[in-house]
Amino acid sequence: TVEGVRRFAELDAISEITAGSFTLRARTGNKEPTFTEVGPGTYLNASGLPNGGLVYLEENIAAMIETAGAKRLRISIAPIEPGDLSVMTAFLKDYPVTLEVNTSCPNVWHAGVQKPLTCHDPDAFERTLAEVTDARDDLRLAMKLSPLPDTLREKIIRLCHAYGIDEIVTMNTRPNMSTIKDGKQLLLVPVAGLSGHAIAEEALEEIRKTRNILDSTTGASMRLIGCGGIDSPAMVRRMEEAGADAVQVGSYAF
Repeated sequence: TVEGVRRFAELDAISEITAGSFTLRARTGNKEPTFTEVGPGTYLNASGLPNGGLVYLEENIAAMIETAGAKRLRISIAPIEPGDLSVMTAFLKDYPVTLEVNTSCPNVWHAGVQKPLTCHDPDAFERTLAEVTDARDDLRLAMKLSPLPDTLREKIIRLCHAYGIDEIVTMNTRPNMSTIKDGKQLLLVPVAGLSGHAIAEEALEEIRKTRNILDSTTGASMRLIGCGGIDSPAMVRRMEEAGADAVQVGSYAF
């Protein structure tokens, strides 16, 4: 929201602000509770992408950019149905923002069935890349990824390179974590994304492995943004040492 952007625009320590994820149509998200702490600095999240949809962006994008001031605004969008991303990309291409495509949200459910992760399906991921790049013009594009198995990571990264993506953001929450602890159901969905301290080492390894792939890919110049468990200046330094060009803070910002 505009107010959310204003909150972060006042912080000197950051240079970019991410808003979203937005979907084409407004969503109420999953029923509360959708967020809980399960250990020191470790959280389960199953928000389900509550947002005002493209209508909200149409009405507020100019105010969001103005409120961000000197900080660059990133708009995160997420696919729900085929064709959604092309419509949203076509709208956003006329604004000075970075478009971050969230292919890694594990918290969308329909009729009791969890929506699969786009970045875990190379064919679906390539269709997503084609959809946004066909509509982008000069819009700066980033792809946000879940932790990837070794058998899949190189293919996904090389697809990003082939389609001219500008940035890779990794990693989003660890998906499909049980919401039952000590026999108690913590959230109203059976599985959720794990974030915070518990995924820090995994996030660092994702950055190391992704950096190795980028460095071995001829002509690859994608910016690599690390996220996951960033709770201190020391963790920022560790991300940079692992190969990140910048970091993104999620859970600890809220």
